[in-house]
Amino acid sequence: MRSIIDSIYKKDDIENIDVMKTPRRIASIYVLIGCLWILFSDRILSMIVIDKNIYSNIQTYKGWFFVFFTAILLYRLILNDCLKIKKLSTDLRRKNIESNNNLIVIEEKNEELQRVINVTNDFFMLTTKILENRYVNDEVFLSETLKIAYNLVKESNVGSAYIVENGKIRFIDAIGFDMESLGKIQITPEEFEYKYNDIKIKNYPELSFKRKIGNHTYEDYSKKNVELKQSIYVGISNEDNLYGGFSLDISKECNVEFSDESIRNLKAFQQLVNGFYKVKKVNDQRNLEQSDIVHAFISALEFHDEYTKGHSEAVALYSLEIGKYLKFDGNQLNDLYWAATIHDIGKIIIPQSILNKSDKLTKEEYEHVKQHTQIGYDILSKADSLRDVSKYVLLHHERWDGTGYPVGLKGEEIPLISQIIAVADSWHAMTSDRPYKRGITKDEGIEELKNNKGSQFAPHIVDVFLEILLKETD
Repeated sequence: MRSIIDSIYKKDDIENIDVMKTPRRIASIYVLIGCLWILFSDRILSMIVIDKNIYSNIQTYKGWFFVFFTAILLYRLILNDCLKIKKLSTDLRRKNIESNNNLIVIEEKNEELQRVINVTNDFFMLTTKILENRYVNDEVFLSETLKIAYNLVKESNVGSAYIVENGKIRFIDAIGFDMESLGKIQITPEEFEYKYNDIKIKNYPELSFKRKIGNHTYEDYSKKNVELKQSIYVGISNEDNLYGGFSLDISKECNVEFSDESIRNLKAFQQLVNGFYKVKKVNDQRNLEQSDIVHAFISALEFHDEYTKGHSEAVALYSLEIGKYLKFDGNQLNDLYWAATIHDIGKIIIPQSILNKSDKLTKEEYEHVKQHTQIGYDILSKADSLRDVSKYVLLHHERWDGTGYPVGLKGEEIPLISQIIAVADSWHAMTSDRPYKRGITKDEGIEELKNNKGSQFAPHIVDVFLEILLKETD
């Protein structure tokens, strides 16, 4: 490393010497000529000129000769160096221009890279929701897909998205178009005239930049007509079954066309979207099946215990409020809602005489009631779509101090969702009327939560719920 530094310093020294070389050379020449003139000019003149009068005249103008002679010599030397400097300056200016052009290219590439990164990130977030089994509305999915594709294809400056319903196409979102007018258009998928598993590029005649939708132009539907130069239609489909799609367009005033790169990117993007849309439909069906199963269970329990209907829904809503306050994501809120909704499903096997008994339960009856958490778990864990939430149902009667049932978990050993359901469940049970008892007041219920905070209930969940109740009062 030291030798490298030394070599750099030596190189710098050489460059500094080169910088001083020209003025030193000119000064040296001037001194040399001056000394030679002073020392030898008289001798040379005396040897050449014999006539004293001529010699005397030459002596008078000798200094002028020296000035003109050295001026011409120095002029030539300086001119030569100036030409070199000018050439170097021109080369340097050319290099600067090239460097600036390279910087512009690099900045454009960086902007392009950042745009691709943003598009990738947006698509990743959308697909993550789907893969996490979170419900994403079809319109939201297609609208987000339009925005991602719009950012992916830099040439486009307008676009629209549509969904297929009952054999008709309905526009759901637009960029640059009049959405109100597009919303009135209803045509069949066949009128789009392109294959569902491919994309179609439409070039508009030079004298007619009208966007054709079916047998009509966009002008027929809106006074806010957008005249187009080129369009790309992209379908979201499963083989020959069209679900929806989007178009990207270039308005006529833009001096660009869709590049081959953009078309290739869109084709790849279409394949990705088609694949993830199939996953989405499977997840939507799974969520629908889960909802149907839960409501079937609740309906069966309502026949057995009429109180359950209002209680289950109230506990689910209270639980959701707590989950939102804790900033649960969509997947967590989904699990929390269904677990809270169905937390008492195990009571379906508890005799009505015990569930509605007005007197204090016997030890045997209480042990029988306690079995409802385990029975609920056994029922729910058999269903694939409810297996994940079954553990929260099993543990919603665990206590913070470890004296709960059926396992006897303590503190943070209890799943957070079960901690939330425990508070919401107890609150509604305390403050609502039952056939055999009258509910306590809101203030009395708050005191009960405070008194049992840290023993029966998780302290931080009680604190959150009390803040929610306080906001409701305000």
